[in-house]
Amino acid sequence: MQRIFDNIEKIRKTKPMNLINKIIRLSLSRSSVVWHSEAVKNGQPSMYLFDGGYATFDTNGTVDGWHYYIQDYMGNNRMVVKKNGTVEQITHYYPYGGVIGDISTNESVQKYKFEGKELDRTFGLDNYDIHARQYFAMMPSWDRIDPLAEDNPQFSPYSYCMGNSVNFGDYNGMNPIFDENGIYLGDTKEGFTGEILVVKGMNFDINKANEMTVEELLDIYNPDFSVSLGIFWLKPSGLENVWNTILEHFDGEPLDDNIRFSVAHLGRVKYDLDKTSGSKGGGDYAGWKTYPDGNTYGSSGYPYETTVENIAAALLLHEYYGHTVKKWGDSQNNHYKCYEAIKKFRLYDKTTKSFKDKTEEGINKR
Repeated sequence: MQRIFDNIEKIRKTKPMNLINKIIRLSLSRSSVVWHSEAVKNGQPSMYLFDGGYATFDTNGTVDGWHYYIQDYMGNNRMVVKKNGTVEQITHYYPYGGVIGDISTNESVQKYKFEGKELDRTFGLDNYDIHARQYFAMMPSWDRIDPLAEDNPQFSPYSYCMGNSVNFGDYNGMNPIFDENGIYLGDTKEGFTGEILVVKGMNFDINKANEMTVEELLDIYNPDFSVSLGIFWLKPSGLENVWNTILEHFDGEPLDDNIRFSVAHLGRVKYDLDKTSGSKGGGDYAGWKTYPDGNTYGSSGYPYETTVENIAAALLLHEYYGHTVKKWGDSQNNHYKCYEAIKKFRLYDKTTKSFKDKTEEGINKR
């Protein structure tokens, strides 16, 4: 908490207070009336949101209070405090964002709560405004279908975070960004697709990143080396976490012969360099290897980019459908069928050229 206060105080000291007031009033007059319905009341500025909190105004339109958010790991506003540490509001949540009224305090102080989004209690609907869609936490579901629903037919287009709100958040109403430990944080505007982004350091703002394209995000964060496109910063355990997060995203995916992918059946894919070495066609290290006992292991030895589509195609079709379900492999002289199966993946066209080249190479070894 003290670190947050110290940072805010440093920002405030950068410019004279009257200049800050002028900037806020100008911003309100130009844009905030459009974006925040409570920003202006009776022609006077009432509230100005900034990263980490908000400012309030007196009747003369001058800032008379600074209020700061204390958030949990999911970006939910748990407390609102003044600079002197006085607690103004405490909010506790059910797993899907509903407010637990009995143990929360001063609920009406401010409306920005679950994932930092505005809770709209108009007409008793109690929905959250999460940019692309409205979210009803008590159901829990969206008010309209996912604009990327056709990419994930195994999930209801109205479901929130694939039914796993403890591990996942949906910060923009659409869709990979991971930290150095391989923990999934959220997505850029493009959605859960393409090469993964890995971030490090405390200067990364996931709420802003959710509203950027990959190109915009890299332009801002790459100069201070806090964002890496690919697995450059990931430790083995982090890479393992990334793989399994991608698998969870595709749980229930239709494959072939009326078979659906099952995370529970495949089990957790584990990083083990020794157990992937020496596999045919994989050079010194193969990317993946599934053993007769059904356990699948991986390493960073795969000769293609770590994209959602590449990893999903390799693990869902080659390892799971080919080796685990169909029992194809070198001992049966039909390992090439695992590569043929990959081409039936509905997102195969989105895999990279290097992945497609590796797939064709495997097919040609029949």
